[in-house]
Amino acid sequence: MIMTLKLVGLAFEVNTSYQLRKKRDTGQKTDEEKLEDELNDVNPGFFDIFHYTFNYIGVLTGPYYRYRTFKDYFELPFTLESPWIEATIQKFMYIPMYAVLFLLSTSIWPFSYALTEEFDTERSWLYRFWYIWPTFFMFRMRIYIGIVLSEIVCTMAGFGAYPECTTPLPGMGPSNNFQQLKELTENPMKLARETLNFDTIRNINPYGSDFCTTFREAMKTIRNINPYGSDFCTTFREAMKHWNICIQYWLAVNIYKRFPSKKYRTFVTMLVSAAWHGMYIGYYICIGCAPLYLLIVSAAWHGMYIGYYICIGCAPLYLLIEDVWFKLILKDYKGQFLKLWEWIFWFFKMAAFSYLGIAFHLLSIRNVIHYYNSIYHAGALIGAILYLSGLYLLKAKTAKEKKKTAIKVDITSPVEEKKEL
Repeated sequence: MIMTLKLVGLAFEVNTSYQLRKKRDTGQKTDEEKLEDELNDVNPGFFDIFHYTFNYIGVLTGPYYRYRTFKDYFELPFTLESPWIEATIQKFMYIPMYAVLFLLSTSIWPFSYALTEEFDTERSWLYRFWYIWPTFFMFRMRIYIGIVLSEIVCTMAGFGAYPECTTPLPGMGPSNNFQQLKELTENPMKLARETLNFDTIRNINPYGSDFCTTFREAMKTIRNINPYGSDFCTTFREAMKHWNICIQYWLAVNIYKRFPSKKYRTFVTMLVSAAWHGMYIGYYICIGCAPLYLLIVSAAWHGMYIGYYICIGCAPLYLLIEDVWFKLILKDYKGQFLKLWEWIFWFFKMAAFSYLGIAFHLLSIRNVIHYYNSIYHAGALIGAILYLSGLYLLKAKTAKEKKKTAIKVDITSPVEEKKEL
């Protein structure tokens, strides 16, 4: 799956380099822009492509990185100056906690229990519906362990290290100060005094996805996930930005920004994500319904299982719901109950993730439908109620604001006329 991203991404990198060379001959650019084009110019041969594709760093679990990053690893002197020991220790220190929580939760709430006859007949509806929470918790712990370990492979090799002054972005690498980047590669003494980080290969932020707080910025180059951010941020849309960060860069650059229709680009991007995860319907339900959840508050990777499509395909639906309620409450709200509303949004965000995420576990259409039938599709019904009620309230709020504006205009108009007289 990672090789799919690499090869498709490389094709776009080569195409972008070609387009830049064409523009270079006709357009007027600054020295910084010319240097950026020069650093991003790629024209690999067969063996270059072979080595990039099968490089042991990230070959199985990622994170995704550009050919430019791969080339810089061998040609630029940043690897030897990188703080790889500090970065590795800082990433590894959380893994024992994730592992203990994962083993503890799986022993208390085994996922296989959700598919048993006892679960259907002897457990109450409330318990069956609540079971999505421990299931999603186990899923998060497992993902955090796997992706953080994949980042550690990069940091131990010194892969993806760049000077902080260039503002490295996950999946992309340096984003500015290319003149300074060139000077550092040519001046070892100056480079020794520079601070380097691994932001390019950071792929997840568990703390940030949950609590809207990120890890230390010095690890971003190979960052692939932000566990804290994905779990504790307020909205569903923001939490998605902390998951598979490098993969999201690939989707944004190669699918979202290149798709000609702005109206459908989000849907197509989600569809490609679901197809990349695999053909299980659970992926499409989980990811495809996410936009609907976003309305409330604002997958060719894993195989051919329907669960992927359900999980990924329904994500846009929640985004629709989230967006409605975000505009209704959080957008301009500054009252004393703001923090309370943020926690309410957080609860619904985690509930939506859990409800859609269980499709990732169930995978097959038979298991997915069986479970959702057992809870009477409560999540979908609640989502529909939230969306329709939010839409009604939002229209009423908009009409009320327009009425106030019209009254204000009527009051001020006579005063202005008198002044003119």
